[in-house]
Amino acid sequence: MKHLNANIIFFLLLVASGFNSTQLVAQENLTLNEIDRLSYDYYIQKKWDDLIDLGKQSLKNDIDFYYLQYRMGIAYYNKRNYRKAIPHFENVVSITPKDTIAKEYLYYSCLLGLQVEDARKILASLDAEYRKKISFYNQSKTINGISLNYKNIQFDDYTINNTVVDNLTQVTRNSLNYYSVNLFNYAENSSIFNFNLSLLNGENSIYDIAYSPEIIEEKMKQYQLYFSWNKNIGKGTNLKLGLTYMSETLDWYDSQTTTGNGNRPTQTRIYDGKFSNFSSYLSFSKAIKNIDFTIASSFSRINSNSLIQPSISINYFPFGNASLYTKTDMYYQHNFTNKNNKNVVFKQSVNSSISTNLSVAIFGLLGEINNFVDDAGMSIYNNLDALDYWYGASVNYLINNHLQLYLILRNDALINQYTQDDIIFNNPYNTRSIFMGMQFNF
Repeated sequence: MKHLNANIIFFLLLVASGFNSTQLVAQENLTLNEIDRLSYDYYIQKKWDDLIDLGKQSLKNDIDFYYLQYRMGIAYYNKRNYRKAIPHFENVVSITPKDTIAKEYLYYSCLLGLQVEDARKILASLDAEYRKKISFYNQSKTINGISLNYKNIQFDDYTINNTVVDNLTQVTRNSLNYYSVNLFNYAENSSIFNFNLSLLNGENSIYDIAYSPEIIEEKMKQYQLYFSWNKNIGKGTNLKLGLTYMSETLDWYDSQTTTGNGNRPTQTRIYDGKFSNFSSYLSFSKAIKNIDFTIASSFSRINSNSLIQPSISINYFPFGNASLYTKTDMYYQHNFTNKNNKNVVFKQSVNSSISTNLSVAIFGLLGEINNFVDDAGMSIYNNLDALDYWYGASVNYLINNHLQLYLILRNDALINQYTQDDIIFNNPYNTRSIFMGMQFNF
C-alpha cells in the first residue's frame, strides 16, 4: 500500500495559513483566528491528539473552516483512525473538488478503513494517470483478479463395529478434497462481479444389510458454479446478489474378491444418482461511522429441502481501521419441507492486522444445522451429518499490492446418526480441514 509522500505535506504547508500560537486555557472561548493559529501549530508539531480535541471543541461551538477540516482529517489519518478521517476529507473535497491530494487522502482512508467500494468510486473521479499510480488493480483489464484455492478435510474414525447380526445401517465419510477458482471484475460502474467454479470430491462407506453384507464404497463428486454481483448504491451502501448452482453425482460400488489374478478385489457399480441444489442470496449493507450493518436472506433448495435463511451481520471497528475489528452474524433457518426444523445459528470472528502485510483472525460457529448457506451463498453445507459447531483461525499475508496468500485451519464437530436394531443413535465426531489459496490482482 502506498503512503502519502513528503511532497503532499509540503503542499499543505504552502497553502495553510500558519501563525505562531500562544497556549490558551479556555478553548471554548477561542475565536476563529485563534483556532486557526493553534490548530496550525498542533499540525506542524504533529500533536494529533491536541489537534483533534481542539477541532472537536471548535465544531461544538459552530466554528468551522476549510483548513480545520483538512487538518483534522490528516490528524485522524496519522492516528490510523481512517473511518473518522473520511468525513473531514469529504468536506474538503466538496469545497475543492479538483484537489487531488485531498482525494488521495480520502481514497486511502476508505481503502484502509475497509470501505473498498467507496474507495473505488473516489478513484474513478481522478484522471487516468493518477488512478494508475494509486490503484490496486489494472482498470483496463476485463479480469482484474483471480484466486486459486485448495481444501483438504480429514475425518475421525467414527465407524461403528458391525456384524450382520447387528442389523446396523451407517454411512460414514472417509475423505474430502475441494478445488476452486475465482475470477473478479471490478467494473467502472461501482460494481464487482465474482465468478467461482469449484469441485468437491470424496469417498463414503455405506453399511446396510438391505443392499449388501459387505461395505459399499460410494464415490461422490460435486460441481458448483457461483456468481455474485456487488453494487455500490451510495456512500457506504451496497447491494449484493449471489446465485449458486450445484450438481452432485453419487456412485455406489460393491467390493468383491475374485479368484485368479492374485485374488484382487474388484468393484461393481450398483447405483448411480445425480442431484441438484441451488441457492439465491440478497443483502443490503450500510456503513455508519465505525459499524457496518448487513441484513440479508437466502432461499435455497438443498437435499430436497426448501429453506429460507434471513440473517443480520454487524462489523465493528473500534479504532476505525483493520488493526482490530469484530464480525458478528446471526442466522435464522426455516425449513419449509420439514417444518419442525428451525434453527438459530451464531457466528463470531475477531480480526486483526498485525502489520501492513500480515493479518490474522479467529472464528467460530454454533448451531446445529443439516443444510446451511454461508459466504453470501458461495458455500452450501449439504453434509451427510448435522453440524454442531466449528472453530478455527486464518492467516492472510499480502506480498505486494497484486499478490496475497492465505491459510485457514478449522475444526468441525458433527453428529452422525446410525440405526441399530431399528433404534437411532447419535455418534459425535470431528473433522479437521486446511484451506489454502492465493489471489492475484492484475
